[in-house]
Amino acid sequence: MKYTNHILLLIVLCIYAVTLSAQAPHKMSFQAVVRNGDGNLVTNSTVSMRISILQGTETGAAVYTETHAPMTNENGLASLYFGTGTPVTGSFDSVDWTTGPYYLKVETDPSGGSDFSVTAVQQLVSVPYSLYSEKSGVPGAIDLPEIATGPVTEVSYTGATSTDTLKSNGGEFVTARGVCVDTLPLPTINSAVNVSGSSLGTYTLPLANLVPGKRYYLRAFASNSNGTAYGDTVSFITNSVTIPTVTTDTMSGVSNTAATGGGIVISDGGSPVTARGICFSTSASPTIANSLAPSGAGVGAFSSTMSGLSPVTTYYARAYATNAAGTAYGVQRTFTTILFAPPTTSTDETSNIGCTSVTTGLNTSSDGNAAITEQGICYDTAINPTTSSAKVIAPSNAIGHYTLSLTGLAPGTTYHVRAYSTNSIGTSYGSDVSFTLLPSALPSITTNEVIGINSGGGICGGNITADGCSDIIARGVCWSVTDTPTIDSSHTTDGTGLGLYNSYFTGLNPVTVYNIRAYATNSTGTAYGTLRSFTTDSVHASTATLPIVGTIPPVVDSSGVTSGGYISEGASITARGICWSTSPTPTLADDHTSDGTGLGYFTSAFSVSGCGTVFYIRAYATNSYGTVYGNEFSFTYTENAPVITSAIIAEVTPTSAIIKYVIDDGGCGLTSYEDGFCFVVGYIGAGGSSLELVGDTMVVTFSDLVPGITYRVSGASATNIVGSTVYNDTLVLTTGFPSSGHYLGELYAGGIIFYLDSTGNHGFVCAPYDQGEAVWSSLSGALLGTGSDLGTGADNTTYMAAVGSPAALMCLDLTLNGYSDWFLPSRVELNFVFSHLGNFGLGGLSFDSFYWSSSGECHWVYDDDMYHGGHFDGGYATCFSFRSYPGYVLAEQECQGKSASYKIRAIREF
Repeated sequence: MKYTNHILLLIVLCIYAVTLSAQAPHKMSFQAVVRNGDGNLVTNSTVSMRISILQGTETGAAVYTETHAPMTNENGLASLYFGTGTPVTGSFDSVDWTTGPYYLKVETDPSGGSDFSVTAVQQLVSVPYSLYSEKSGVPGAIDLPEIATGPVTEVSYTGATSTDTLKSNGGEFVTARGVCVDTLPLPTINSAVNVSGSSLGTYTLPLANLVPGKRYYLRAFASNSNGTAYGDTVSFITNSVTIPTVTTDTMSGVSNTAATGGGIVISDGGSPVTARGICFSTSASPTIANSLAPSGAGVGAFSSTMSGLSPVTTYYARAYATNAAGTAYGVQRTFTTILFAPPTTSTDETSNIGCTSVTTGLNTSSDGNAAITEQGICYDTAINPTTSSAKVIAPSNAIGHYTLSLTGLAPGTTYHVRAYSTNSIGTSYGSDVSFTLLPSALPSITTNEVIGINSGGGICGGNITADGCSDIIARGVCWSVTDTPTIDSSHTTDGTGLGLYNSYFTGLNPVTVYNIRAYATNSTGTAYGTLRSFTTDSVHASTATLPIVGTIPPVVDSSGVTSGGYISEGASITARGICWSTSPTPTLADDHTSDGTGLGYFTSAFSVSGCGTVFYIRAYATNSYGTVYGNEFSFTYTENAPVITSAIIAEVTPTSAIIKYVIDDGGCGLTSYEDGFCFVVGYIGAGGSSLELVGDTMVVTFSDLVPGITYRVSGASATNIVGSTVYNDTLVLTTGFPSSGHYLGELYAGGIIFYLDSTGNHGFVCAPYDQGEAVWSSLSGALLGTGSDLGTGADNTTYMAAVGSPAALMCLDLTLNGYSDWFLPSRVELNFVFSHLGNFGLGGLSFDSFYWSSSGECHWVYDDDMYHGGHFDGGYATCFSFRSYPGYVLAEQECQGKSASYKIRAIREF
């Protein structure tokens, strides 16, 4: 039957009947414990009760009904005599107990009014003895029940559990059974009572609202119409309240004036934790009497920030938790605050000192714990130049070494250079380094071979390899019959500038020995090349037949080949030029040029192809008597390795960048080309890139970049059959932030975004710092049901928490930045935390430390963001770590035993 009463829990404790006299009414003793709808005892109050006797069934007609208004005692117990109340229907004395069965219906109103609700309906399985004997005249024998107490188990701070046994009902219906508890020996039903049904057998009752550290006495009881029987008395002591149990996390976020600490309150010691946090001091073993960084109350993980610290000071810190028993402390941690200072930089020694330029550099070893805003080399003719002097700015503000060139300087001048580096605190300088540029000097020049000699002239020239820090204003050859010709002797004038030149000279005497040398003049004076000698021919008759011809040495550069010749005599010259071949002694049957007619000097320019090919050339001249060839030269046409002539940053968005490299293929055509490498200093490269060659420009598009990150791009290369070149200059770019929408690395929804779906409106965030360390599970067997994919972490954490996983409970108990739905990431989710944040220096993930995932499956093989093959073992779970390698760090997956304690980084979905 379903009872609708929600106000009172009524248990009949004892029913019996007496006969006072022929005139006295019959009555039954009745006791009940009264509770309200909230389950609380109704004490020292008048309550209303309506009691009826039903005939036949639980819903049968009432043969008698009466009402009572008893007063409850301090234990909520109400006592009355049924049969002595205010009759409502029928007569108690007229009930014929032989025509049963009969049921006792009890209704109550704890407020003392008349709003009765049914509390219980119980069958009267045996007619009260005195009433029955009066009707039938047959006596009956009724005993007390037999009850056994205990044992008492599961004793806690405020509760325990009693398991008792009703062995016999004494031959009569048991109206109630239970336990009575008191702090005094031999408790009775007038003490605190817990009641549980009326049937025979073992029953278990929880005891609540006890006082910690107190001794209690307990007896089981059972009541029938003959009275109440008790079991043996047993005693127990509730657990005493102790101080909490708390752990201290490693300190993090240490700056010059602040640091972040935290811990986990593992147990409250039986009393609510009213205060927790971090206490800290410059002395060991800090207490709550020292400085505090409070963090609320209760059990579970917490964190707090210690502020107002002194720079470059060692502090001692430990977690604390306070309850009614006192304050407990976790293990002591130490940390030292840092000092914000200008960067630390040094100046390189100078090299490649020229007339107007020099190479130097800087090496910045520390940023002073504040971002560098500019760095480079400053220079002046005065000692200790500053940033207000002339300067060359480094291409990046990152810590590291940079080589820089200074140009446009004055020859022969002494300069001073200093490295500098600036952050928000100030500017620091390296040591002063001085150097003196090369002074203006005479040019450097060599004299060419003399060719095409006849009775009146020939061809010579020179090669100017250095201008002596001053422009060449005149050049040529000078000759004389003396040992050392100068420009005061006979000479030619053949233009200006550096490089190789040829000079045609005439006006010589036949059969004469001459000395000749090249010269070059700048503002300092005139320099001369090596001295050469030659002898002119005898005078030929004007009826000369075949020509006399000499070949000018070839000059090979990127524009092609330049050569020529000199025809000193011969009958009317009808053709002249250069012929060449890949075989010796080329003739007009091979490739050749046609460069006019007549005697004298001529030049010839032509092109060849075939990288690494050896060519042979010689001048020729033709007249009516035939063709004559000059002396032969050879050269290897190597062309050039490709050169990346420039690189520009064409476009930068929050998530991509385009770099353009202009390439000179060296004349051989490119055989391959590769894009540069985009990376964050100290971390791994960007997510992806694509490239294409548009004419002579290689266009590289870097994708999957993270907003607000400074990247360096270097390493583009181009190759032809001659060789390859690498563009080593570093380009620096910084991605911006999108004008709308979310992005990786954004502080949002209580954490840092590490994954966005295709809509850009939903994804995952991770907590901005570690939550501490915990074991995965103490279970040695497999925990079935955990997943690995994106979106499985929340369910995984629930499964783990069901078996008491400390790692899972640390996340589920976390309330951070107003959110309490944190969970332990799955394997793929944790991989995204590392690859989308950690690989770019975001998220504050620790190096060389393991982080637990919620995936109980262990796989060994890594491929992009997925894992294939692998290994499953119930004792292992998946974790990740940052491993340090030279120049970068890499996130790696590991399989580790579940009993190990590793770092926890909670995530949530938005």
